[in-house]
Amino acid sequence: MIRITQRQEQVQELKQIPQIKLANFLDLKETEFAGLIKEVEENPLFRQLWGKAIYYKKHASADFYFLPLKEEILSGSPSLTGGLFKKKKEMDLARKIGLEKFEEYFLFPERSLAFEEIAVRCGLRPGEVKLLMGFVNDLGIQSEFCRPSKAAAEYFAPSVKIAAIFKKGRNKLGIQYIQRYYAGVYKIDYLRLETLRKEKQVEGKSLKELLRKLNLINTRKTVLQKILDKITEKQKKYIMTADRNQMEVYQQKELAGEMRIHPSLISRSIRGKSVEIPSGEEIMVKDFFVKQKDKIRNLIQEVIRKEWKKIEDRVISGPLKDREISQILKDEHHIFIATRTVAKYRKQLKYDSSFKRKKANKR
Repeated sequence: MIRITQRQEQVQELKQIPQIKLANFLDLKETEFAGLIKEVEENPLFRQLWGKAIYYKKHASADFYFLPLKEEILSGSPSLTGGLFKKKKEMDLARKIGLEKFEEYFLFPERSLAFEEIAVRCGLRPGEVKLLMGFVNDLGIQSEFCRPSKAAAEYFAPSVKIAAIFKKGRNKLGIQYIQRYYAGVYKIDYLRLETLRKEKQVEGKSLKELLRKLNLINTRKTVLQKILDKITEKQKKYIMTADRNQMEVYQQKELAGEMRIHPSLISRSIRGKSVEIPSGEEIMVKDFFVKQKDKIRNLIQEVIRKEWKKIEDRVISGPLKDREISQILKDEHHIFIATRTVAKYRKQLKYDSSFKRKKANKR
């Protein structure tokens, strides 16, 4: 029996995607991307192959944020809020079958069942199953089911909050996607597809086009998932504490090297996207990448901002000299820079020398 490893499958998928097309695909707006997914999942060929050669596989470290939806399903008495009030019939059906079955058969189905079979297992009519399927497909498109982004107004640019990074226990982090479709990928059984093609159960041209779309969709989701996995690993201290001084030096080109993709694909994947950290603060994904010089500048600024409080508390006798700031960076942050380098960054930040700061304070 021929066996194809996961790595071989990934290589096979990526070979079908010219980089120029992938780059353009990563630039799609979230509404366009969600619309494409809905179109693919409603394709008769996709439905035919679902559970036979195409499956759904959740990312190991990811989930789907659907707290408002979950609260409504678990609620004993209907109290539809926000955009959910427009979907009263669908929500009544979700409550009827319960959260466990709603997740198993509608949110994260890992196998394909006919509408009639799902209807029997959930105590619904086939038409009601179809209605709930359409409701779930719409979740990724309608922002009314998501937590709104505050970053758009702050950065004066279109922004989409894609996920919330949350604490799992004392020292672990997890990712909850706000768009359902990012929580997993389509698993494609190429050997099974080849058998079906040879048996003429599927037409080659239609199958090729479907696979092209699925591979593009999977790549966009996988690239984003790997980026967020790396960020939560590298910037864990910052995410846990919300203290920007805890940010590690990390650049997009470094991540691109780790993922073995072109740096431009990283930039395209995160453009206009933000995440929420456990403190409730919303952060643009690009801001998790910090250059060495930016970290040094931020630390120098923080040291100088805190010096007058230390003077008042008699921790230090006066404004810190550049060599003293250099020593603090060495002792507290393991950053070794010369006194003249501290002076250069201090001037860029428009702070006077310690002598002038002391003189100004006496006025």
